[in-house]
Amino acid sequence: MLFARILPILTTFFSLLIAAQASAVELPDDAEVEEFMRQAHVPGLAIAWLTGGEVVDVRYYGVSDIDLGEPVTDNTVFEAASLTKPMLAYMAVSLNDEGRINLDRPLAETWQSPRVTDTEYYPMLTPRLILSHRTGMPNWAGDPRDPETWEAIPFKWPPGEAFGYSGEAYMLLQAYMAAETGETFGGFFDCVLAGDMYGTALDHVPDGAVPAYGHDGKGQKGFRSRTLDVASAPGGAYSALTSAADYARFVSRVCRGEGLGPEAHRAMLKPQGPVEEKSSVYWALGWGVVPDGGKPIYFHWGDNDVFKAFVAFRGDSCDGVVYFANAQGGLKLIGPLAGPVVGDLSPVIDWLGYGAPGDVD
Repeated sequence: MLFARILPILTTFFSLLIAAQASAVELPDDAEVEEFMRQAHVPGLAIAWLTGGEVVDVRYYGVSDIDLGEPVTDNTVFEAASLTKPMLAYMAVSLNDEGRINLDRPLAETWQSPRVTDTEYYPMLTPRLILSHRTGMPNWAGDPRDPETWEAIPFKWPPGEAFGYSGEAYMLLQAYMAAETGETFGGFFDCVLAGDMYGTALDHVPDGAVPAYGHDGKGQKGFRSRTLDVASAPGGAYSALTSAADYARFVSRVCRGEGLGPEAHRAMLKPQGPVEEKSSVYWALGWGVVPDGGKPIYFHWGDNDVFKAFVAFRGDSCDGVVYFANAQGGLKLIGPLAGPVVGDLSPVIDWLGYGAPGDVD
């Protein structure tokens, strides 16, 4: 009876606490965001901020297409690009948590990829090494959307020796998980993630959505500009089409460990090794991480040329930000848009090398 009486009080208290935390963070105002966009030549932007794992603010700026002049709204979808990879990583950690795969069991023990012919290093390759980008494989060995371009995937160094970002390895893991469990990435998304990400799709433009158009480095329609590239099949390294609000809800799930046991959640966010010798940027399972003295900042970026995306959140508070931009200069906005919420991102900005608003390419 006592608990029943105090429950409404506790609910009100925590709601007020979240609101107070949100107000304590000075988010950039609309005029500031629009000026950053102007300096980076970004026509359209969607951004969501989280406080305590709750989505507290979602904003839309500019236009989805400079010729049509259509504003970016909650119906506008962008290419998530590599922000798809943490979604696949969440699937892998979840399947490991259920005992359906083992992150430390070599793929070669039960499965052989037709695209891997190496017999020396392939037996060393595990899901954990793939998720932490320590495979020794290249980023791509062909266009993932065009099987006719696919080549044998080589190893540049032994698995586990060093960090090396690889989309090919993530696609390899996707195929392995499907072969081992019968669970496809698309099926997992539909059953587990789509409830929160209901405006997201992996291989088609979501119903009722308006596709953003990608612009060049001047925010114009140059020879590299294009509309959304829709994959013919779900690709766990690149293919999600989503919105800022949808992806922010996924970030909330990840930070809070929803759907995972405590041990699995800790394992997913544990740094596995630095991206470079003496670097302060590390990689966990599916996420980059700056340890930051025990208050880690997790991040990922997406770069499909004329579509750019960035996400970051604090592991201790679940404060975070995610944004999507429809121009080549979109990743110049990391510092002013994400820094006020998660803290110092200069190690990430320096490592990625995209610069800041106003920088000349």
